[in-house]
Amino acid sequence: MCLFKSVIIMERSIYLIALGFLYAATLAATDVEKDVTFRLFTTKNKYDYINVGFEVQNLTAAGFDFSKDTKIITHGFLNNGSGMSCIALRDAFLKTQDVNVIIVDYEKISTDILSMPAKKVEMVGEHLAKFLDVLILNGYDRLKLHLLGHSLGGHVVGYAAANAHNGKVGRVSGLDPALMVGIDDPLTPNAAEYVDVIHTCSGSYGTTTSIGTVDFWPNGGKSVQPSCGILGGVTCSHYEAVRFMSRTINDPKRYAARACSSQKDFENGKCDSNAIAYMGIAAAAPAAGDYYITTEDEGDFIN
Repeated sequence: MCLFKSVIIMERSIYLIALGFLYAATLAATDVEKDVTFRLFTTKNKYDYINVGFEVQNLTAAGFDFSKDTKIITHGFLNNGSGMSCIALRDAFLKTQDVNVIIVDYEKISTDILSMPAKKVEMVGEHLAKFLDVLILNGYDRLKLHLLGHSLGGHVVGYAAANAHNGKVGRVSGLDPALMVGIDDPLTPNAAEYVDVIHTCSGSYGTTTSIGTVDFWPNGGKSVQPSCGILGGVTCSHYEAVRFMSRTINDPKRYAARACSSQKDFENGKCDSNAIAYMGIAAAAPAAGDYYITTEDEGDFIN
């Protein structure tokens, strides 16, 4: 029996050592210069992106306008810049607003299951922070920067904004930021001048804590959200935060939420006379703290 246990312990040790070497090799092989791309979209090129780098001359030649607001969007774990979490927001913004839209794609890193989520956030976030620095150091108004990230991407944009220099960016929106097991959430209220968070799959894929200037908890912030069926409901609920934001870009006051200390108090009517804040694109100061709202099955999924 003792010999059997020793063999098992030895096998586990060999496995962990091998996994450690694979992890180290993976990080060494990761090249953010190649593995992270910045895709520029404008009203003149709504669907065919132009990859841009850190050179201002190339940025402007590609159509980036330093006088306009900029929406920087990114995705989460096991996803990419062509997925719904990025495209729905891009389409909603360019349908009604004349803005710069940049989708940050880090598919190769996000689909690497050997790399820990915290390290992903740090690597991609640092690279994005350098891009923000280039804009700001070349005269771009930091308050015109609005970063939006879904799932792990919510922490990527939070980390990037917090590590940019020369003052805080205007706004960061975390769309059901990922549950970061064993470590603190990289997205915090100090990441930007204003940080709004929408929770839709809390405790499953999404974080369970309030981490923004203002945190919205539609339907308690948990799955299954009303627009999602039971089959695939958890994953659908995780993406519902993106849909909530997308719908409000064309309808800013669609979701009036109430300040409240808990879902239970909200359901019991104890917050009916409390302050209102609008979940989604219209979220703004002075709204702060936790806000709750009940929504219905919207059927259309996007807008």
